[in-house]
Amino acid sequence: MVTTYRGPSTEWVPPVFSKETLKQRQSDSKHAQSLSQYDVALFKGCGYEDSGRRDHPGIVHRSPQTEGTGIHRLVLILDIPQEDWHF
Repeated sequence: MVTTYRGPSTEWVPPVFSKETLKQRQSDSKHAQSLSQYDVALFKGCGYEDSGRRDHPGIVHRSPQTEGTGIHRLVLILDIPQEDWHF
């Protein structure tokens, strides 16, 4: 779950453009869309067990570029812990 309370909101691309976007990691995607403040997004990744489709690319999302702009963000992210995560 991703929610932005202050500043620019999370950017994402539809699953059909996920692979193309990941290949171009250093450049912006022409397919990128942005959530609005206070939107609540629930993203299921490609490894989500109940998806029924292991070949589904999932949602590609990122924080917008704010480095050096003086803009600050307040974002809440809740995720399901995975066995291989290390804290």
